[in-house]
Amino acid sequence: MEYLVLFLVSLLLSLLITPLVRKIAIRGEFVDRPGDVLKIHKKPIPNLGGVAIFISFIVGMVTACFLLDSFKFRGIIGVIIAASVVFLVGLWDDFKNVKPVYRFIAQITVGIILILSGYRIGCISQVAISSFFVVFYVLGAINSMNLLDGIDGLASGITIIAGLGFLTGFIMQANVFGIVVSLVFIGAVWGFLPYNFPKAFIFLGNNGSAFLGFVLAFLAINLAQSNKLIWFVISIIIMGVPILDTVIAIGRRIIRKRPIFQGDRSHIYDLLMDKGLSQKETVFVFCMMGFGFFIVGLVLGI
Repeated sequence: MEYLVLFLVSLLLSLLITPLVRKIAIRGEFVDRPGDVLKIHKKPIPNLGGVAIFISFIVGMVTACFLLDSFKFRGIIGVIIAASVVFLVGLWDDFKNVKPVYRFIAQITVGIILILSGYRIGCISQVAISSFFVVFYVLGAINSMNLLDGIDGLASGITIIAGLGFLTGFIMQANVFGIVVSLVFIGAVWGFLPYNFPKAFIFLGNNGSAFLGFVLAFLAINLAQSNKLIWFVISIIIMGVPILDTVIAIGRRIIRKRPIFQGDRSHIYDLLMDKGLSQKETVFVFCMMGFGFFIVGLVLGI
C-alpha cells in the first residue's frame, strides 16, 4: 500500500505542478524559440519541464522516508545531492548555454559523488574499474537522453519504459530501495508526459533531459550492484534504445568528420519522420523498441 501511495504522490504532484511551471516559464520567457535548424516546433515552447519532474521526485523520495521504516534520509542524501547538481547545471545550460567541457566536469563530479556514497558495480571486484563504470554510466545516460530528446514525448516515454524495466528487475531482486526510487521516478515522469506528448505544451529542457538521464543511470548502477554478472548485462539492455541512438549518432558524426557534440537532424527518429511518420507514430515505434529491450532483459533475469 505504501508503494502505491509513493507512486501516486509523485504522479499527482507532477500532474499539478507542470501547468504551474509552464505558466511561470511563459511569464518569465523561459522558452525554447524556433529558428534553429535542429528545432521542428513553430512557436516558443516553455522549457522548464524538468523543474516539475525534479520537485515531484524529491518530494516523493522524502515522503518515502516518513512512510517506510527501512527508507532513511541518510541513505538518499548522496542521490539527492547528485541529482540536484545535474538538475541545476542543466537549468544553467538552458539559460546560459554552458560549454560542453563544464557539463562534462559536472557529470564526472556527480559520478564521484555516487562512488563516495558507496555505489559500485557488484560483479567487478577492482575498485578502479568499478568506479570507471559508475562514472561512465552517468556520462552515457545523461548525454544519451539529451540526444534522444529531439521530438515531443520521446525521451519521457522511453524513460517510463526503462523505469518499468528497472522496477521489474528490482522486484526480482527484492531490492526495496530500488523499487521505491523506480516508483517515485516513474510517477514523476508519467505525470509530466501528458503535457509533453505531441504536440507538447512544455519541453523537458536540458534541465529535464539531464535529470532523467542521471536517475536512469542511478537505477542502472543500483541494479548492477548485485554480484551476479547477469544484472550488469540487464542494466545495459534496459537502456538499449538511448544507447543505440547515441552509438549511431556518434558513429555518424565521426564518419562525417563533424564534432561529436554538434547536433544534427539525422537521428533514427528524424529518419523515421522523413519517411512520413508523424511524431506520435515515431514515439510509438521507439516505445515498442524500448519494450523489446525490456522483454529481453526480463527473460535474462528469470
